[in-house]
Amino acid sequence: MPVKSERSAPTKIPLLLGSVFLVSMSVFILQVSLTRIFSVRLWYHYVFLVVSSALLGFGLGGAVVAKLRDRAWGHKNPPKILATLALFFSISALLVTIYIVQRSPTSFLLIYIVPSAVPFFFAGTFLAFVFDVFTPQAAKIYAADLIGAATGSLGVLFLLDSFGAINAALLVGPFASLAGLVVVFGGHMRRGVLACASLCLISLVIVGVNLRSRVIDISFGKGSYGVGKTIVKVLHQPMLKARIVATDWDLFARTDVVEVEGAPFKGIFTDGGALTKMVAFDGEDYGSLSYLKKEVGFFPFRWGNKEKTLVIGAGGGKDLLLALLGGSKEVVGVEISPGIVRMAEAFSKYNGDLFHHEKVKVFVADGRNFVRRSKEQYDVIYLGQVCSQAAELTGFALSENYIYTEEAFEDYLSHLKEEGRLVLIMHDQKGLYKAVNTALSVLMKKELTLKQAFRHIAMFDERRPESQWASIASPLLIVKKIPFREDKIREMIEAAGYQKIRFLYVPGHYEREPYAYMVRSGKSLQDIMSEMIRLSHINVSPATDDRPFFYHFDPGIPMPVLTLLWIAMGATAALVIWFLFRRRRKGVESAFEGNIKRGYLLMYFCALGIGFMGIEIVLMQRLILFIGYPTLTFSVVLFSLLLSGGMGSHASGFVRWERMVKTVSWSALGISILTLVYIWSLFPIFRIFLGHGTWVRSMVAAMLIMPLGFLMGIPFPNGLKMLKALYPNDLGLMWGINGVTSVLGSVLALVISMRFGFSRCLMLSVVLYFSVFVLAVSWNRKDEIISRLASPGGPAV
Repeated sequence: MPVKSERSAPTKIPLLLGSVFLVSMSVFILQVSLTRIFSVRLWYHYVFLVVSSALLGFGLGGAVVAKLRDRAWGHKNPPKILATLALFFSISALLVTIYIVQRSPTSFLLIYIVPSAVPFFFAGTFLAFVFDVFTPQAAKIYAADLIGAATGSLGVLFLLDSFGAINAALLVGPFASLAGLVVVFGGHMRRGVLACASLCLISLVIVGVNLRSRVIDISFGKGSYGVGKTIVKVLHQPMLKARIVATDWDLFARTDVVEVEGAPFKGIFTDGGALTKMVAFDGEDYGSLSYLKKEVGFFPFRWGNKEKTLVIGAGGGKDLLLALLGGSKEVVGVEISPGIVRMAEAFSKYNGDLFHHEKVKVFVADGRNFVRRSKEQYDVIYLGQVCSQAAELTGFALSENYIYTEEAFEDYLSHLKEEGRLVLIMHDQKGLYKAVNTALSVLMKKELTLKQAFRHIAMFDERRPESQWASIASPLLIVKKIPFREDKIREMIEAAGYQKIRFLYVPGHYEREPYAYMVRSGKSLQDIMSEMIRLSHINVSPATDDRPFFYHFDPGIPMPVLTLLWIAMGATAALVIWFLFRRRRKGVESAFEGNIKRGYLLMYFCALGIGFMGIEIVLMQRLILFIGYPTLTFSVVLFSLLLSGGMGSHASGFVRWERMVKTVSWSALGISILTLVYIWSLFPIFRIFLGHGTWVRSMVAAMLIMPLGFLMGIPFPNGLKMLKALYPNDLGLMWGINGVTSVLGSVLALVISMRFGFSRCLMLSVVLYFSVFVLAVSWNRKDEIISRLASPGGPAV
């Protein structure tokens, strides 16, 4: 049935819902694709800042809708306005993608933020306009919105894997113009149909041409030194004469193989950084690899048992070769990036087909999850500078890393044989301090004293200068399951002397500061760590599964996060002030002048925006360890949460007006209770199903998420209906406030998780949803609201 909005021509609701579905799907695809593109051009913390800031444009679209309503002419022809917004979204998505890809890296981030915000602004305006004009259908519209985003969460994985991030972003052009084409069919606009169809075809031609010729591709210009990735510096170093010889895009990352003239290896870069080496090897002549025996990474294989080795972060295969050179009979490699493995297999003639060596088995998996699910015991578990090169560490400060947490160390030690050892090569002294404190903390949980725990560890460095105070380059940490015996210590010292590496700490023999002080001070480990943080201003506290930010060495919050927090708070404050000011200007009672209901609604939508994001982000982090593949986890969590949210929204559309407030209150209470249950029960549930296959674990995760998602889909559309019933002119602006508070929620989730842990972040969401419950209960007792909602035909629109 066509529904007639105020001052508008009839619009067919099924077509409208189809256009909302397409726009929401396109927004999600564009967000993920731009994130992947920016990940190649910028460091992780800059990517987070740029993309989150750009998403503020999505919320600010609601402010435009509010202004259009004020001017009265904005709602006269909805199909025309929606088609125009869809076309602008399509065009801006194409132009912004081309601009970002072709531009050289720069530290002036506004160059990225402002253009990137434009397509999100048009998409946000489109959706805010739809909700404002067709509020009685809010439940169906929100369902189409969430289901479109859920479809995008699956579709973007296929697009990234099949076409790469650049072409996935370009495909938003035809998708968005198709949304315009769908909506103009409802308005019978021939010129609109022609414009949308033409742009859709042009966009498809652009994508088709780029798939064949890669005309639009990332340019690795020199850029700014502080922003340019490692690959940029390598390619522009004249002495190296480096060039890219192969490139692969997938849903995990962009992978490049770089050849350096005369070097005995090729470099494999992930997203322009995280260099790993693929060594030239014919598969037989190990003598040609003798130079590798001089590296500190070979030292653990000079002594002790090494029959069975597990290498976490196999990369290009150099660590696998070290294990083979050292005499390991069975080498198991785990690599999380499928692109790296594909590249190693593609260059099998160069690397001696190492990944298919008779003594080598390589698995594409998350290393931590692989260990937890394994029943094997190893002589050596080896982690050689996993994740990044030393110069890149600041770019990973915001990145979660579950392979260096206390719980990870416990998993590693439990999978070692009696005389087995855990080997970690760190990037620098800061990383070594943190890893040592993590190992000591884990060992002391076995009721060991600090002095006894030190008997289980040894530390070395790759260089041996005359001064023992020279800077540490690539420190090596060895942690044993049992204390070092004296004969093993002598064997280790003899091997270290032969290789001429530097001693940092050997139990009872070489005790460099600050480790000597830690052993003899008599203070607790916690007191020593607090003292180290106070004196060095470096966060050396162990990372945990609840706070897995190993590379976050700043005792406070990183500046990019604080910057984004201030930006999000400023945008929220600006819209809230405008909301209050326009009330006063029009002579209508404001929240500060006694109209408590308007203030309640403001708190209601802010709580929903922040609370929703807190739950979504933390659930994704919690499930990474369970499912084992970050990209699959991303897909399972978002698809399940958004799809079930869409189902909940659609179901709430059948609730009678007079029961709407009560439905909202009980759904908010249900969300709070379920979230509390998840805080305490998720890990025990995970342990039950951890031994099952990937798809079983994914299904379990989906079944856990969907009840919560169903309830989370109810408060927002019903809140819009209540808002429309009471204050119809506020809907567009409140959409914008909810949008910017969603960005604020994602930043707050990161800040709270870094400072206090994911559990505390979930507790904040529990409090926020419980506040929604309290607000709804208070409304339920006010006869005016109930009577307005229960009036014949519902609220006037």
